[in-house]
Amino acid sequence: MTTTSKPPDFPTPAHPTEYRAVGVIQGRYLPSEEKPEVGVLQTLDGETFAAEMRPRMWQTCKDQLDLEQSHYWKVYPRTKDLKLHCNISGVRKEAGPIPVKADCFSIRGQVTRYNEKQGFIRVSIRPNRKWSKVKPYALRLEGFLPDATVGWFYNFEVERSGQQLVLIDAKKIAEIPKEPEKPKEEKKPEDEAAQSREEKKPESKDTQNLLEDNPQ
Repeated sequence: MTTTSKPPDFPTPAHPTEYRAVGVIQGRYLPSEEKPEVGVLQTLDGETFAAEMRPRMWQTCKDQLDLEQSHYWKVYPRTKDLKLHCNISGVRKEAGPIPVKADCFSIRGQVTRYNEKQGFIRVSIRPNRKWSKVKPYALRLEGFLPDATVGWFYNFEVERSGQQLVLIDAKKIAEIPKEPEKPKEEKKPEDEAAQSREEKKPESKDTQNLLEDNPQ
Protein backbone atom coordinates (compact mmCIF):
# COMPACT_ATOMS: atom_id res chain seq x y z
CA MET A 1 0.00 0.00 0.00
CA THR A 2 1.11 3.55 -0.63
CA THR A 3 0.14 6.57 1.39
CA THR A 4 -2.48 8.84 -0.13
CA SER A 5 -2.68 12.58 0.50
CA LYS A 6 -2.51 13.24 4.24
CA PRO A 7 -5.64 14.75 5.82
CA PRO A 8 -4.89 18.41 6.61
CA ASP A 9 -6.02 18.07 10.24
CA PHE A 10 -2.94 16.22 11.42
CA PRO A 11 0.55 17.76 11.66
CA THR A 12 3.62 16.22 10.08
CA PRO A 13 5.35 13.89 12.58
CA ALA A 14 8.49 15.25 14.23
CA HIS A 15 10.43 12.07 13.35
CA PRO A 16 9.70 8.92 11.31
CA THR A 17 8.73 6.70 14.24
CA GLU A 18 6.64 9.19 16.21
CA TYR A 19 3.73 7.33 17.79
CA ARG A 20 0.26 8.79 17.37
CA ALA A 21 -3.43 7.95 17.70
CA VAL A 22 -5.63 10.96 17.07
CA GLY A 23 -8.77 11.71 15.10
CA VAL A 24 -11.74 13.99 14.55
CA ILE A 25 -15.35 12.97 15.24
CA GLN A 26 -18.37 15.14 14.47
CA GLY A 27 -21.24 14.93 16.89
CA ARG A 28 -22.82 16.10 20.13
CA TYR A 29 -21.29 15.62 23.54
CA LEU A 30 -23.83 14.43 26.11
CA PRO A 31 -22.53 14.76 29.68
CA SER A 32 -23.61 12.45 32.46
CA GLU A 33 -25.51 13.91 35.40
CA GLU A 34 -23.22 12.50 38.07
CA LYS A 35 -19.91 13.46 36.45
CA PRO A 36 -20.31 15.84 33.46
CA GLU A 37 -16.73 15.40 32.20
CA VAL A 38 -17.65 11.76 31.53
CA GLY A 39 -20.39 11.14 28.97
CA VAL A 40 -20.96 10.01 25.39
CA LEU A 41 -20.40 11.33 21.89
CA GLN A 42 -23.45 11.01 19.65
CA THR A 43 -22.55 11.12 15.96
CA LEU A 44 -24.64 12.18 12.99
CA ASP A 45 -25.11 8.54 11.92
CA GLY A 46 -26.65 7.64 15.29
CA GLU A 47 -23.66 5.95 16.92
CA THR A 48 -22.76 6.68 20.54
CA PHE A 49 -19.31 6.31 22.06
CA ALA A 50 -18.13 6.47 25.64
CA ALA A 51 -16.20 9.73 25.98
CA GLU A 52 -14.47 11.77 28.63
CA MET A 53 -12.51 14.97 29.01
CA ARG A 54 -10.58 16.78 31.70
CA PRO A 55 -12.65 18.80 34.21
CA ARG A 56 -11.02 22.06 33.09
CA MET A 57 -11.96 21.38 29.47
CA TRP A 58 -15.50 20.54 30.45
CA GLN A 59 -15.77 23.92 32.18
CA THR A 60 -14.57 25.65 29.00
CA CYS A 61 -16.97 23.68 26.79
CA LYS A 62 -19.89 24.40 29.10
CA ASP A 63 -19.15 28.14 29.08
CA GLN A 64 -18.23 28.62 25.40
CA LEU A 65 -20.07 25.97 23.36
CA ASP A 66 -23.67 25.27 22.56
CA LEU A 67 -23.80 21.61 23.50
CA GLU A 68 -27.14 21.23 21.77
CA GLN A 69 -25.26 21.58 18.48
CA SER A 70 -22.85 19.24 16.72
CA HIS A 71 -19.13 20.02 16.89
CA TYR A 72 -15.88 18.63 15.51
CA TRP A 73 -14.14 16.98 18.44
CA LYS A 74 -10.44 16.15 18.49
CA VAL A 75 -10.18 12.75 20.15
CA TYR A 76 -7.68 10.13 21.22
CA PRO A 77 -9.32 6.79 20.34
CA ARG A 78 -9.26 3.52 22.25
CA THR A 79 -10.81 0.21 21.18
CA LYS A 80 -12.31 -1.88 23.97
CA ASP A 81 -14.53 -4.93 23.48
CA LEU A 82 -14.85 -4.09 19.76
CA LYS A 83 -16.25 -0.66 20.64
CA LEU A 84 -14.75 2.77 20.24
CA HIS A 85 -13.95 4.90 23.30
CA CYS A 86 -12.81 8.50 23.01
CA ASN A 87 -10.75 10.82 25.16
CA ILE A 88 -11.70 14.33 24.04
CA SER A 89 -8.75 16.72 23.87
CA GLY A 90 -10.18 19.69 21.98
CA VAL A 91 -12.73 21.16 19.59
CA ARG A 92 -12.00 21.97 15.96
CA LYS A 93 -13.60 25.03 14.38
CA GLU A 94 -15.48 24.43 11.16
CA ALA A 95 -14.63 27.83 9.71
CA GLY A 96 -11.08 28.61 8.66
CA PRO A 97 -8.53 28.13 5.87
CA ILE A 98 -8.00 24.42 6.68
CA PRO A 99 -11.08 22.26 6.12
CA VAL A 100 -12.08 19.90 8.89
CA LYS A 101 -12.58 16.27 7.89
CA ALA A 102 -14.72 14.25 10.28
CA ASP A 103 -14.37 10.57 11.20
CA CYS A 104 -10.76 10.31 10.06
CA PHE A 105 -7.79 9.25 12.17
CA SER A 106 -4.02 9.27 12.04
CA ILE A 107 -2.60 6.13 13.65
CA ARG A 108 1.16 5.62 13.89
CA GLY A 109 2.54 2.64 15.79
CA GLN A 110 4.07 -0.81 15.84
CA VAL A 111 2.16 -3.79 14.46
CA THR A 112 2.10 -6.48 17.15
CA ARG A 113 -0.43 -8.83 15.54
CA TYR A 114 -2.09 -9.35 12.18
CA ASN A 115 -4.99 -11.75 11.67
CA GLU A 116 -5.36 -12.28 7.94
CA LYS A 117 -8.39 -14.58 8.25
CA GLN A 118 -10.47 -12.24 10.39
CA GLY A 119 -9.00 -9.09 8.87
CA PHE A 120 -7.74 -7.07 11.81
CA ILE A 121 -4.48 -5.47 12.90
CA ARG A 122 -3.31 -4.81 16.44
CA VAL A 123 -1.16 -1.71 16.78
CA SER A 124 0.89 -0.75 19.84
CA ILE A 125 0.79 2.94 20.75
CA ARG A 126 3.55 4.17 23.05
CA PRO A 127 4.42 7.54 24.58
CA ASN A 128 7.04 9.50 22.65
CA ARG A 129 8.65 10.78 25.85
CA LYS A 130 10.27 8.45 28.35
CA TRP A 131 9.01 10.49 31.29
CA SER A 132 5.38 10.46 30.08
CA LYS A 133 2.76 9.12 32.48
CA VAL A 134 0.79 7.63 29.57
CA LYS A 135 1.09 3.85 29.49
CA PRO A 136 1.41 1.90 26.22
CA TYR A 137 -1.85 0.50 24.86
CA ALA A 138 -3.12 -1.38 21.82
CA LEU A 139 -5.56 -0.30 19.12
CA ARG A 140 -7.50 -2.66 16.89
CA LEU A 141 -7.84 -1.68 13.24
CA GLU A 142 -10.16 -3.51 10.87
CA GLY A 143 -8.82 -4.37 7.43
CA PHE A 144 -6.21 -6.27 5.45
CA LEU A 145 -2.52 -5.43 5.26
CA PRO A 146 -0.87 -7.32 2.37
CA ASP A 147 2.69 -6.43 3.42
CA ALA A 148 2.08 -6.88 7.14
CA THR A 149 5.25 -7.44 9.12
CA VAL A 150 4.87 -7.89 12.87
CA GLY A 151 7.35 -5.73 14.76
CA TRP A 152 7.44 -2.96 12.15
CA PHE A 153 6.31 0.63 12.60
CA TYR A 154 3.53 1.79 10.26
CA ASN A 155 1.74 4.99 9.37
CA PHE A 156 -2.00 4.26 9.03
CA GLU A 157 -4.76 6.31 7.49
CA VAL A 158 -8.00 5.24 9.16
CA GLU A 159 -11.68 6.13 9.02
CA ARG A 160 -14.52 5.37 11.41
CA SER A 161 -17.26 3.02 10.27
CA GLY A 162 -19.86 2.51 12.97
CA GLN A 163 -17.97 1.45 16.10
CA GLN A 164 -14.85 0.36 14.23
CA LEU A 165 -11.64 1.94 12.98
CA VAL A 166 -11.26 0.81 9.38
CA LEU A 167 -7.95 0.83 7.53
CA ILE A 168 -7.88 3.03 4.41
CA ASP A 169 -4.17 3.11 3.65
CA ALA A 170 -0.84 2.27 5.25
CA LYS A 171 2.87 2.77 4.82
CA LYS A 172 5.64 0.67 6.34
CA ILE A 173 8.17 2.97 8.03
CA ALA A 174 10.84 1.07 9.97
CA GLU A 175 11.56 -2.01 12.02
CA ILE A 176 11.44 -1.44 15.77
CA PRO A 177 14.40 -3.19 17.44
CA LYS A 178 13.59 -5.61 20.21
CA GLU A 179 14.53 -4.64 23.73
CA PRO A 180 17.52 -6.66 24.97
CA GLU A 181 16.63 -9.39 27.44
CA LYS A 182 17.90 -8.98 30.97
CA PRO A 183 20.58 -11.58 31.83
CA LYS A 184 19.37 -14.27 34.19
CA GLU A 185 21.27 -14.81 37.42
CA GLU A 186 22.93 -18.21 37.64
CA LYS A 187 21.63 -20.30 40.51
CA LYS A 188 24.28 -21.52 42.92
CA PRO A 189 24.38 -25.21 43.85
CA GLU A 190 22.51 -25.96 47.07
CA ASP A 191 25.68 -26.63 49.11
CA GLU A 192 27.35 -23.41 47.89
CA ALA A 193 24.21 -21.39 48.63
CA ALA A 194 24.03 -22.82 52.16
CA GLN A 195 27.71 -22.06 52.73
CA SER A 196 27.20 -18.50 51.52
CA ARG A 197 24.32 -18.02 53.95
CA GLU A 198 26.43 -19.35 56.82
CA GLU A 199 29.25 -16.95 55.99
CA LYS A 200 26.86 -13.98 56.02
CA LYS A 201 25.44 -14.80 59.46
CA PRO A 202 26.59 -12.37 62.21
CA GLU A 203 28.83 -13.83 64.86
CA SER A 204 27.15 -14.54 68.19
CA LYS A 205 28.38 -12.97 71.42
CA ASP A 206 29.77 -16.31 72.56
CA THR A 207 31.86 -16.57 69.41
CA GLN A 208 33.10 -13.00 69.82
CA ASN A 209 34.08 -13.68 73.45
CA LEU A 210 35.89 -16.86 72.43
CA LEU A 211 37.98 -14.92 69.92
CA GLU A 212 38.80 -12.27 72.51
CA ASP A 213 39.76 -14.86 75.15
CA ASN A 214 42.00 -16.74 72.71
CA PRO A 215 44.02 -14.18 70.75
CA GLN A 216 46.19 -15.59 67.98
